[in-house]
Amino acid sequence: MSALSCELAYALQNHPNAPKNGETVLLLINDQDVNERNLNSDLRNLFEDKFNLEEMDIGELMNISERLDKEDNDNEEENLETRFDAAICSNLFIGQGIVNDRHRIAQVLGLLLRLIRTDGVVIIRENLKQWGSRSIADLTKFLDVFAFRKQQNNQKQQQTLGFNFYGMSQVQDSIYAHSNFLDVFWSLTTAIEVRLYDDKLATFREFLDKTQYTEDNVASYEWIFGTDFTSPGGVNENRRVLKYFRHLRPGQQMLDIGVGIGGGARQAAREFGLQVLGCDLSSNMIQHAFDRNQRDKDHRVEYQIADAMVYRYEANAFDIVFSRDCIQHIKDTKRLFRNIYTWLKPGGQVLVTMYGKGHGVLSPKFHEYVRKRQYALKTLEEYREIAHSVGLTNIYTENMTKRLREILVIERDRAVENKEEFIQKFSEKLYSKLIEGWADKLQFIDEDNQNWLLLRAEKPVHPHAYLTEAGA
Repeated sequence: MSALSCELAYALQNHPNAPKNGETVLLLINDQDVNERNLNSDLRNLFEDKFNLEEMDIGELMNISERLDKEDNDNEEENLETRFDAAICSNLFIGQGIVNDRHRIAQVLGLLLRLIRTDGVVIIRENLKQWGSRSIADLTKFLDVFAFRKQQNNQKQQQTLGFNFYGMSQVQDSIYAHSNFLDVFWSLTTAIEVRLYDDKLATFREFLDKTQYTEDNVASYEWIFGTDFTSPGGVNENRRVLKYFRHLRPGQQMLDIGVGIGGGARQAAREFGLQVLGCDLSSNMIQHAFDRNQRDKDHRVEYQIADAMVYRYEANAFDIVFSRDCIQHIKDTKRLFRNIYTWLKPGGQVLVTMYGKGHGVLSPKFHEYVRKRQYALKTLEEYREIAHSVGLTNIYTENMTKRLREILVIERDRAVENKEEFIQKFSEKLYSKLIEGWADKLQFIDEDNQNWLLLRAEKPVHPHAYLTEAGA
C-alpha cells in the first residue's frame, strides 16, 4: 500500500464530515498515468470493506456533465445528482493540462458540486512541482470563492453551491521520499447558499489577501523587516522571542499559527532543531513559504493553509505551539486557547505575541484602524485570564510595547534613509502609506491605545486536576 494512498485515505476519514460506513465514495483519478492507476488500486483496497466505491476518469465525468445539461432529462438528473457522499480526486487538473484554465476547472468543480451531497467531503490532490507555488496560491483562492449557480424548478430559480474550505496540506510522502514540497491536497466540504464574508469579499482569507496581505504589501514587509520575515524586528527579534520558551530540544514538534512567509518556522528548525508545522490563512503569504522550502529542502518544516479555529489537529500532538503577531485577528480567543490546550502534549508550552489594547482612552482614529484590520484586541490582563480559564498553568505575561516602539523607529528610519530604493522597487504611493502607518502606530503607542503583548504558558503534566480547578 503506497504512503500517498494512506495519506489521502487518512485525510478523508479524519475530516469532521467524513463519510460513514456503507456510504458512497467517488474515486476520480487521472487514468492516463500508471502511478495514478496504482494509487486508484491502493485506495480501492483501503476502502472496499468500508465504503461503496465508484470509479471514474475525466472522460466519464464530462459525459455525465453533458447528460445533466440536457433540459429534457429531469428524471435522470434526479438520479445522477447528489449520488456520492465524498470524493477523492488526484492530478485531474495536471492530467488534463488545465491548471491555469479557470473555465475548464470551473466545469469540473461545478460537476463535483452537483454529484456530491451537501456537506460531503472532497479531497483534491495536485502535484504542482512543475507549476510552482504561485499555482498553489491561485488554486486555493479559486477553490475558496468558487460558486456554481444551478437552475431549479424549470429554470425559474437558482441555487448557489460552493465549498467550505477546511485545509490545504503538503503530501508528506513527496516531501520525505522525493524532496518535493509542492505536491499538495485540498480538503473541502460542499455547501449550499455560500455566505459572503462581507458585501464584497467571500471569505476572511480573501479579505486578508486583498487588504493587508496583498502581494506588494507582503514583499514590502519583507523589505522592511528583513529576508524571510514580515514581523517587527525580523530574524533577531524572532530569536529573542523564541528564547522565552523554558526549554527547546531538537526533535520537538512545533505548531506555528500564522506562519506567514515561513521565516520563523525555518529559523526554529535551523537554530533549535525543531520539527515545525506552520499554518496560515493567507495564500499570498504562504506561497513564499512553499517556494523557499522547495528551494532549501528542509524536511523539518511543513506548511498548511488552514484556519486554526476550524482545522482539527490531533490531541496531544505538539510539544510547542507558537504564534507571532497573528491572534489579534481571532475574535473567540477562548476557543483558540482551548484548541491549543487540546493540541499540546501534557507539559507542552505555548508562546504567543500579539497586538493588544492598552488602558488609555481609545481614539476614534484607533477605532477605525482596528475596524479596517478586523482586529479583536484585548488587554494583557484579559489574555492572562483566558489562558487560566482553559487550564493553562505557569502563565507568564509581558507588555513589550516599549520594545515595539524602538523597533518601529529603527525600521521607519531605515525606510526613510533608503526611500529611493524602496520607491524604485515598489511605488511612492506604497512608501507614503507605510510612513503614514508608522506615524499612526507610534501615536497609538504613545496614547496607550496599541500594545505589543507576550504570553507564555504550559499544559500541566496531569491536566485533569488543573482543569477542574480552573473551571474549564
